[in-house]
Amino acid sequence: MEENKLKFFFEGGSIAKETISENFNYVESSIENCDIIVSSKLEVGLYDTKEIQKRINSYKNLNKLVLIFLVSDNTKTFNIPINVILYRTSLYKSKKNNNEVLLPYIWECYDKPEAPLSKTPKPKVGFCGNVEKNIGKRLSTIKAMDQNKGIETDFILRKGFWAGKPNDEQLKNDYIQNLINSHFTICNRGRGNFAIRFYQALSLGRIPVLIDSDMVFPFEDVINWDDVIIRAKNETALAEKIVLWWENKSDSDVINAQLKCREIYDQYLTAPAFSKILEKELVYKINNFDVNQQAKDGFFQTFWNKIFK
Repeated sequence: MEENKLKFFFEGGSIAKETISENFNYVESSIENCDIIVSSKLEVGLYDTKEIQKRINSYKNLNKLVLIFLVSDNTKTFNIPINVILYRTSLYKSKKNNNEVLLPYIWECYDKPEAPLSKTPKPKVGFCGNVEKNIGKRLSTIKAMDQNKGIETDFILRKGFWAGKPNDEQLKNDYIQNLINSHFTICNRGRGNFAIRFYQALSLGRIPVLIDSDMVFPFEDVINWDDVIIRAKNETALAEKIVLWWENKSDSDVINAQLKCREIYDQYLTAPAFSKILEKELVYKINNFDVNQQAKDGFFQTFWNKIFK
């Protein structure tokens, strides 16, 4: 590769192309001479399972690596050709394909962290958002928090995504102020098996708490997320874990935990940080790509030991 630069063929415009063009050291090439094809066939928000599979299948006979970003709530299992790398925001850990990698939601977060909140007599748990039909067990989690006398709560309950008014500035201000003013934010899944607010809370230096719904967490091979967040299998257990955590932490511990959230965000989850890691992954893949071995071992079986050792 020219000066170790990856050679990309961009198949039109996409969120993947935008991210790569702003953060990668690469050469734009023809489809014949490229190292990797960056697909634009899956637009942001595409949900139809059959349509997604059809577009993925269109690459299976190419003798090229293909990079696809699927920014979608879809959680279905796909048949992925061995030459395709599918980065997706929403998936289940127990059903994860070897050629699938979690795509952190690196957009719509906040550039600057807020000052950490000091320890108060009770931990303050916040949430502002859609709770219709108990989506992601959000409403039942909120009720469990309200019923626990060891927790101070600040909940703003909406019906529908952005209460049906995604451009309402007051609604957006309520949302961010709720994040800023709470030590912890409930980050249960939404329609997809992930939550954008998980990344937004980290970017502001606030601690995500959530029901773990068989989620894949970003870079979990190198990040011990249980040192950063609080998660549990059910609503009551989550509330109890928050109280227990709080009782065993000093003021400096609480402050440092919030700083750690932003540190993780800066190191792994900004667009430049994620892109730097992705670029290393792709260089490693190009230098070690073997179709037969790929089928046996999966995508990054040995990558993490080599890069983060």
